[in-house]
Amino acid sequence: MNFDNDNILISVIIPIYNAEKFLKKTIVSVLEQTYQNFEIICINDCSTDKSLEIIKEFSEIDVRVKVFNLQKNLGCPGLVRNYGVKKSKGKMLAFLDADDIWKKNKLEKQLRNINNLDNFFSYTKIEIIMKNRVYEPKYYLRFFNNFHIGNLLIDNTITTSTVVMSKKLFNKVGGFRNKKMVISEDYELWIKAILEAKEVKFVDEILVRYYINLDSITNSKIKYRDIYLNILSIIKQLLESNNLKFNIFAIVRLLTLPLLLLYHLLIKIREFIYKRWVK
Repeated sequence: MNFDNDNILISVIIPIYNAEKFLKKTIVSVLEQTYQNFEIICINDCSTDKSLEIIKEFSEIDVRVKVFNLQKNLGCPGLVRNYGVKKSKGKMLAFLDADDIWKKNKLEKQLRNINNLDNFFSYTKIEIIMKNRVYEPKYYLRFFNNFHIGNLLIDNTITTSTVVMSKKLFNKVGGFRNKKMVISEDYELWIKAILEAKEVKFVDEILVRYYINLDSITNSKIKYRDIYLNILSIIKQLLESNNLKFNIFAIVRLLTLPLLLLYHLLIKIREFIYKRWVK
């Protein structure tokens, strides 16, 4: 099946909490896509700034912008996204954080020539914007090109705002984890989705601008201990499933954990050398 010849509705899921600084640009980046058959599901997680006002203004201009105002703060983007998926009508899902921006041809590039609409997963490269610095992250732990699950055996190299996937696949693997995570709360979903997907497409282009907000919880200082505990928690969940592929991945992930430990150790050594001799 060639996607170019089909008119499939894409549901763009945007969790929102106090995002007034970037929110307008984020929504405009969706409205200006070259592929136009979409709905934008904006879920306001009890923002205290002008975020709700902003999305309501867009919904009055364009009926494709749908506003959902939560009465109780969920405090976890993954749970908010799960809520948004339940409210969506599209056969395909695209995820976008409220402070990130898509390039105009993102959806078109990812959705071109799809062969399996029910079991499809796609992601792209990003560029990071931090203060006045723009750069492409170096995925030192991305060892493989087309062996997508191989990279996830080492680390989470998939950014949420780059992902497009089938809603059927999302529901099959259970969506985002129903528990607040310290870090990488999307990691388990990507593992399950890629293992179960019949078609995985990595677009080797920068199609997302990822803004690092130094004041956000996500980008506060994360302890390495939390990273390892999160991975061990995911391994435990995968081992307890009745899915053989999940079980095998969990065992191999446990065996590859020392590589991540070594990587973080090298980072620490580099930081020490820089502070001791470079400065």
